Amino acid sequence: MAKSLLSRAVKECPKSGILWSEYIIRESRPQRKARSVDALKNCDNNDPIIVSTIARLFWSERKIDKARSWFERACKLDPSYGDGWAWWLKFELEMYALESKVVESSSSGSNKISGNKIELNRDGGLKPISSDLKGGLHSNGENSTSNQDEPKIYEKVIDSAVLASPHLGEMWVKVAKDPKNYSLSVKEILELVVSSLPPPMPY
Repeated sequence: MAKSLLSRAVKECPKSGILWSEYIIRESRPQRKARSVDALKNCDNNDPIIVSTIARLFWSERKIDKARSWFERACKLDPSYGDGWAWWLKFELEMYALESKVVESSSSGSNKISGNKIELNRDGGLKPISSDLKGGLHSNGENSTSNQDEPKIYEKVIDSAVLASPHLGEMWVKVAKDPKNYSLSVKEILELVVSSLPPPMPY
């Protein structure tokens, strides 16, 4: 029933990124790619909601480079779209956590994974936890000693989002307009939105 209604809705409003995004998400996995192509064509390849949704699709398929590229594209298309920044940050935090686990497992010579993860502070803020990772990550699984002060990707995403000062997006507005959050900074709102996001795609 929902898919039937969405099908009719996108015919009535073919330029609606929100409707196309829902249509993609509710499709069966084999059909999501085709629906994404339809969405891009109808919205002239420049709707940040659709582009962000396609990035989530790549993320769910573990196509990391493509996901990162499409998240970046979404945020460049419309820096004011807060949900796009939140999804990108959620993605980069997960990638950082996974890379950290690989590094720790490799350096210990054990298959046991422990220690490095992303968790929430008591106030809801995101807190990256790492036992001894202070630098960037090499592809060979070693800590970088020469780039210890180089910002990690998720830190760059946070900084860029703060500079963009986003104010649009369903999830962003829901958090930002909550009276109890009236005094929060962009970074704090971003963290709350990230913590409220669902998995990238239903399975």
